[in-house]
Amino acid sequence: MAGGPKLHTTGKPLPLMDALVQVCPAGTIIDPFAGSGTTGVAALRSGRRFVGV
Repeated sequence: MAGGPKLHTTGKPLPLMDALVQVCPAGTIIDPFAGSGTTGVAALRSGRRFVGV
């Protein structure tokens, strides 16, 4: 699959989330729909704090 494998039905590819985290304003990344946790992985990989629900 282009952009990386999906491990969850609605999961997003990690390379996509890495790019999106980079364009977010500085601060903690909050994901109220953290099903597979891809956003959290991307946030932590970039050195950002993360809150997932």
